[in-house]
Amino acid sequence: MKTNEFLGLTLRENTERPITVSQGTNRLIGRDRSLLKTEIRRILAGDTKKASSIPLWDGHAADRIAQVDGSPEILLHSIARFFKFLPGEQKHAFLSQVSQRTS
Repeated sequence: MKTNEFLGLTLRENTERPITVSQGTNRLIGRDRSLLKTEIRRILAGDTKKASSIPLWDGHAADRIAQVDGSPEILLHSIARFFKFLPGEQKHAFLSQVSQRTS
């Protein structure tokens, strides 16, 4: 399901792109109308949060894919760089799997 997002606010209880929340480019609002109003007022008042750039969301995915050229290690390394920014168990589980496959 596509995320319903505008102004960096997601109008769902979850998102398929959790890194946007952890890196500060997005905020989950859910169905809380009061929170939505508060956040819109905050944004319109110019009170925006400083977001960090999201690794590998730089417009060069095709270049990285072309570099793989049959080497799964390069692809796994790139993916691991991306997922290390995810919080909690998702991060640890993924990096553990990558480590096992590349060693």
